[in-house]
Amino acid sequence: MRFTSMVIGALFLSASPVLAHPDHDINEEPDLTPEQTARASIVRLITQAKLPATWTKAELVSSKQRTVKGLRQTVLTFRNPTEKVAARQTLFVLLDNKYQFLSADHVLK
Repeated sequence: MRFTSMVIGALFLSASPVLAHPDHDINEEPDLTPEQTARASIVRLITQAKLPATWTKAELVSSKQRTVKGLRQTVLTFRNPTEKVAARQTLFVLLDNKYQFLSADHVLK
């Protein structure tokens, strides 16, 4: 009886990792394009009251790659003609090499 209990216990222990670990791809976020990431970042800045709501309709003007201090960055330039101050009509959104948000500003640094 004791041997049978050990065999059944061993079977459960060997099967438990299979049952306990679902496919890890299920919960991963889908890969977003640089534009989608930048637009999501703009929306987040709007909800934080750091940008006016008119930026949701901003037009993507350009997207380029640059290297700063040996790190590759993607710079997306958005234009919002409804912004009253001319110096604030352009927004530069910086993403890292994995398209994660770094910063956004009206002046490219």
